[in-house]
Amino acid sequence: MNPINLENYQKEFIHNLELKGKSFNTIKNYRTDLNIFKEFLTSKGRKLEINEITLAESKDYAYFLNNKYSSPNSIRRRIQALRLFFDFLIELGHFSENPVKKIPVAPKVVDLPNPVSFSDIRKIKNDLLSQMSKRNLHEGLLLKRNLLLFHLIYGAGLKVSDIEGLYPRNITKRKGIYRVLVSPEKRDPYTITLPETFNEFYEEYIELLDQGKQLSKIEFPHLLFNGNPFKILSGGLSARGI
Repeated sequence: MNPINLENYQKEFIHNLELKGKSFNTIKNYRTDLNIFKEFLTSKGRKLEINEITLAESKDYAYFLNNKYSSPNSIRRRIQALRLFFDFLIELGHFSENPVKKIPVAPKVVDLPNPVSFSDIRKIKNDLLSQMSKRNLHEGLLLKRNLLLFHLIYGAGLKVSDIEGLYPRNITKRKGIYRVLVSPEKRDPYTITLPETFNEFYEEYIELLDQGKQLSKIEFPHLLFNGNPFKILSGGLSARGI
């Protein structure tokens, strides 16, 4: 049997993920997880030829991961990445069965949610409202953007991933009530009613946003923006930024 070099087939595996349209972060995680397996083999003085993975090596790798990581979910993810890699090698005809199935996997641990208390949410809103007297156009625009985020998250219950892709056209008004249109990738679009307090500042936000674009000499179609204390830097705001 020809040598099956981990590094060579890892590159082929990653390229296959790219062809399937996997996201940048997904591919990055798979690459990192496979590099951990390479680190394990190197620490054992083992060549990177993986024509055969013994039961003892499978158990050693589980022990290696348990010593390296405290999170059961991190260990599960790395074993799962390796399992999918060997499934890929099976498809290529290099293995008849997946050797990673020999590695025992701990059950998935689900962290309990720790939501912000209602009193703290109310404090955030009151703090934003108390600063609205600022006269500087850009400072006022930043505050209204943050108040807009507050209403979308706590008033409409939107996830940050829903919010980052919003445009002004996604927010419509009918009979004096605003609604926000959410368009998930794998579900039909739907709308959510926004609280009445949203009406008090939204139109002013849109007006200030147009002025802010002119002041910062920038143009974009997004509802949100990324900015520093002095000017708008770019249109749109990532989920992480939110």
